[in-house]
This record gives sequence, structure tokens and C-alpha cells, in this order.
Amino acid sequence: MSDDRNPKLTRAVGLAKSRWENQSGFTMIEMMVASMILLIGVLSVASLIGSAVSTNAVAKYDTIALSAAEMVMDDLKGRQYSTLADGGYTLTNGLISFSTTPITAYTSTVSLADSNNIGNTMNFEVRWSISTVATGTGANGIKRIVVAARRAGGNWKSNYPPVQISFLKAS
Repeated sequence: MSDDRNPKLTRAVGLAKSRWENQSGFTMIEMMVASMILLIGVLSVASLIGSAVSTNAVAKYDTIALSAAEMVMDDLKGRQYSTLADGGYTLTNGLISFSTTPITAYTSTVSLADSNNIGNTMNFEVRWSISTVATGTGANGIKRIVVAARRAGGNWKSNYPPVQISFLKAS
């Protein structure tokens, strides 16, 4: 059957052709470009998630290390002024270094609960320094107590800086 013999078929084919010719939409290249832009965005966000998780873990351990330092600081603050002997670690740019050999009388290991592993503990090395910053007549004086702590042992990266707190104690 030719198109001349069946006018209905000719008309239907013509309508179908005009529908496809007038259709507008995305081309394959436009879809590929849009997909690539979306992929770049998703990969960027995915890389930020890994960084955020790592930063969150460091902040968590810093907070726990701060608790360990505060425990030792509270003990030192509770002692009599006269029993606080000057000594401990030398401050380098105001910071206690963990690269030196531990000084027995000025180092402690504090064990705290590990919230990632119920029933386990994490160990923190705590170091401190005591120095007289002002002496007065009689019993008047001021000592500076500096306490620093960092996570010890395990597979913890030791290149993270320790947390540090200080306190001035008057006689």
C-alpha cells in the first residue's frame, strides 16, 4: 500500500513526524555535561565528609585530653603552696614539649573511658611544670602551674599537638 492510496495513514505519519520534529529537550551532550557537573559536586562533598570525620575525632580526643589535664591540675591546685616545688618541664615558646624524656615527678598517665569501645580505656600522658613567677616578702608569692596532656600509646598519631592549661597559685 502506498501513501497515495490511504490518506489516513499519510496524515498519521505526517503528524507523528511533526511531533518529533517539534519536540525540544536535552541532547545527549547536555545530559553528559550536567552529569559531570553533578558528579564533581558529589565527589567534593564526599571528600569533605572524610575531612570532617577526621577533624571531629581529633577534637574529641583533645576534649578528653583536656579532662585528663584538668584532673591533674585540680590535684596540683589542691596542694599547699609550700609543697609545690619548682621544676618539671622547660617551656618552649610557652609550651611543654613531649619530645623529651619524661620526668618522673612531673609526669602522670591518666586512663579515661573510651566512648568508642565500651569497657576499654584510653591512656593520656600528662606533663606539668611549676615555676615561681613572683616572690614577695614573707609568705607572699605566686607560682605558675602549666599542665599539658596528649593521648599515649596505640596507633594514635603523636604529631597532633597536646592540649595545655595554666594556673597561677598565690601563697
